[in-house]
Amino acid sequence: MLIDLASERYTSVRRFFAPEYPNLAFVLGVLERKLPGRVWVVPAEQDFAACLIVTDASFCFAAGALDPETLDAMLALVMKTPPITFIHPQGLDVSAAAARYGLMEGERRQLGAPAGGPGCPDIEVPSPFELVRIDGDLFRNSNWKGAVHRIFGSTENFLAYHYGFGLLLDGQLITEAHGVVGGGHVEIGTYTHEAYRRTGLSNVVCAAVKKHSEKLGLRAEATCDVDKAASIALSYRIGLQDDFRYKVLKLPT
Repeated sequence: MLIDLASERYTSVRRFFAPEYPNLAFVLGVLERKLPGRVWVVPAEQDFAACLIVTDASFCFAAGALDPETLDAMLALVMKTPPITFIHPQGLDVSAAAARYGLMEGERRQLGAPAGGPGCPDIEVPSPFELVRIDGDLFRNSNWKGAVHRIFGSTENFLAYHYGFGLLLDGQLITEAHGVVGGGHVEIGTYTHEAYRRTGLSNVVCAAVKKHSEKLGLRAEATCDVDKAASIALSYRIGLQDDFRYKVLKLPT
C-alpha cells in the first residue's frame, strides 16, 4: 500500500538514498522542496519499508524493500503520467513488471566531479556570442520545449534555488545549460537550438555551470543513456569522470 507523504515529512525518507544512488540532485531537490514532486511511502511496523519520489519531469525514484506487489503498485502510479524514467534499486528483478506495463529495460550512466580533482578547464566563448547567466526572462523563453519548466516548476523556483548559463546571439538564446541543485549536488543539463548543434557551443555553457558549482562547493554531475556518446564526451571535456552505470525502466519511444 502506497501512502502520499505530507511534504513536511519528506526529509524522513532521506535515509533510503545512499551516496551511490543516481540523480541525487533531483532526489534531494524534491526532499528539500526545491523541486516540484511528490513522495509516496510503504508503511512498516514503526517506520517506512520503501518510498517512491515522482518529479514533474520524467524521473521517478524508488528505494527500499521492493517486493513484486510494491513494485507493481509503484509502476501503476507512475504510468498515469508518462513519459517516465523509473530508477529502481539495482539488482532488483524488474523483467516481469516491465513486460506487464510495456516498459523497456535500459541503462544509464552517471558522471561526476572527482573529489580533489582539477577544476573545470577554461573554454573560450566564441565570437560573436555572449555568455550570460540565465535570468527570469531568458528562463521563461527557454528553447527546451517546456522541459525546464516542468523540472523547476516556476521561474521563481529556478531563480531561488538553481542556476543556468546561456549564449546569446543578437539577443536570442542559442544554447543553454541549467543546474538542478539538491543536497550538495548539481546535475547539469543542456539544450542547443537545432540550427547550432554539433558546433561545440554546449561546452561553453556546461563549463560555466560547472565552474559556478565549484564556487558554491557543489558536486557537479551529469547523467545520460549509455549510448549517448556526445553527452559522455561533453562531460569529460568539463572535467567529469565516470561514477557508475544504473538500470532504469522507460517507455519505448
